[in-house]
Amino acid sequence: MIQTLIRLILGLGLLILSHHGYAQSISLFLNQATVSVGEPLEVAVAANREEIAAAVADVYLAVQFPDGSLYYFHSPEAISTKNQIAPLVRSWSIQTLSPMTLISLEVPKRLPSGTYKWYLTLCQIDQDVAQPVNWIANTSAQVVLTNNGDGNTSLEEESEPISSKDTTTTLAGGDMPAAVAPPSSVDSYSDDAGEVEVSSEEGVTILPFPPTDLPTKPSLPIKEDIPVQSGTLTAGDIDDNLNFTAFQRYLDKQYQADNNKILPIVKVSDRLTLQVVNAQGQGINQARIRLNPVGQTSPVMNAVTGSNGYFYLFPQFDNFNYSRLDLQISPPEDVLASPATAINTTLDLEQLEPNHVFTFTLPNTISQLPPALDLMFVIDTTGSMSDELHYLTTEIRDIISQVHDHHPQVFIRFGLVVYRDEGDEYVVKSFDFTDSLNLMQIQLSEQRAQAGGDYPEAMEQALAKAVNMQWRDGNIARLLFLVADAPPHDENLAAMLTQVRNARQKGLRIYSLAASGVADTAEWMLRVTSLLTQSRYLFLTDDSGVGYSHAEPKVACYRVTRLDQLISRVIASELAGQRFEPNETQIIRQVGTYQAGVCQTNETPAN
Repeated sequence: MIQTLIRLILGLGLLILSHHGYAQSISLFLNQATVSVGEPLEVAVAANREEIAAAVADVYLAVQFPDGSLYYFHSPEAISTKNQIAPLVRSWSIQTLSPMTLISLEVPKRLPSGTYKWYLTLCQIDQDVAQPVNWIANTSAQVVLTNNGDGNTSLEEESEPISSKDTTTTLAGGDMPAAVAPPSSVDSYSDDAGEVEVSSEEGVTILPFPPTDLPTKPSLPIKEDIPVQSGTLTAGDIDDNLNFTAFQRYLDKQYQADNNKILPIVKVSDRLTLQVVNAQGQGINQARIRLNPVGQTSPVMNAVTGSNGYFYLFPQFDNFNYSRLDLQISPPEDVLASPATAINTTLDLEQLEPNHVFTFTLPNTISQLPPALDLMFVIDTTGSMSDELHYLTTEIRDIISQVHDHHPQVFIRFGLVVYRDEGDEYVVKSFDFTDSLNLMQIQLSEQRAQAGGDYPEAMEQALAKAVNMQWRDGNIARLLFLVADAPPHDENLAAMLTQVRNARQKGLRIYSLAASGVADTAEWMLRVTSLLTQSRYLFLTDDSGVGYSHAEPKVACYRVTRLDQLISRVIASELAGQRFEPNETQIIRQVGTYQAGVCQTNETPAN
């Protein structure tokens, strides 16, 4: 009996605990996990007023199609046109709700198969719901429409209309459908977080199936069939700065195997670690690092620390042609501090041991984590990248929702650069930063993975465009995800490294994501890029069974989780100034001996 019920439910109430210690509690329910044409689908909501940090909110309900397009309900009977934002209820006086039906419909014909995600968001009154900082609470649920044989219709065809009838209970700010009674008891259910015990005393409710007295609701628009499944791609990662000795061995092997001498020599063995802290030992985010040749005023390096207070110098890679450098470390530019707070010293590079660690203390300086994030995706859109492109399109909202759960007060801007190669329809196409998550998702959904001919692509041109976009200055986390399965052309590898140097000066963190088909040169390029920008090398794995085969990375240890969980952890880590590890229920597989990102070998862990 329980197993039958498990198959028929999708969600249970989610208690969202924020990084700042207050709770936001709304719940979205669906009566089925999978559905076919003609079957009933019911969407219900519950809310706990005591755990929502607001009294009034605008309410938004949207359904995301398998291709990433969004349709908002502006009433229980009416749905918006594609990607047009509309509230379901304005100025709703938030109150505690038992599970209450919002939408009931009979699944129409000719909808594409795949995953349909439903999103319920409480937003600050009269604020833009496309900017996550305005969310009061947010939750989601999903249902998979199985292939019914009618999912390949054109966009011009219309679905069969569904008549609307409903009984409603009036609430302040608008009408909500009548409540659905929960079952008397439920033992447990299982989702991707493992088996969870639930009971009616905990306020967790599972809708009965089939629903009684089921009303019909509005028809849904037809979309082309792009059966992208949700949360299916899997990935691991390695922080080569934490495993620096192993990375140097990897570099040596790559150069030894490079018989045609294609790879530019990247010298990193002289790495110096600068750690900047305050009087309490907390890392100082965005502390200014300025290096001048002794007695000169023009800097050879003008960069900032990361949110953990660290900055890595690579004198040979950074083209320091001087043995003695004046170093000035000053507080972040948007922190009030006396000029005397700055630290001035001289580095004699010839007298320093490799991998030397300097710790500098800035007294009377408050450690402030970034209140804002500039987030950019640079994506190879050649033909072999269709799985990755579709995945990011359908998962970007969930990724940002996970980040928002930990950092609800962070204002996020989104940027996008896509690229192919010379001779294709375009080489590089860019989209300016926007503070609209909806617009970002629209831009992603409009891209197609096509062309690409030979193996290498115009990665260096795409990175040049990305580095020169209008990134914000000051106390901002600046993250770039480079998603690729091929390197630049051999003759452009050095040009790619030039852009990496530029990214270092701007304080950009480049997280490389290796897709299917990555070979030796691509792995070398992506790992070098992430190491030099103090980031991690992310790579897809075969654990999902989706797409082309993925090469095993040349690393000693890693943990495999869902890709959306990994990306959200990476972003959250940058905002918090500390590394977040997956919990045990998220780990799909582990390779090697792993501890907090460090592979347990004979080497001494680096910071």
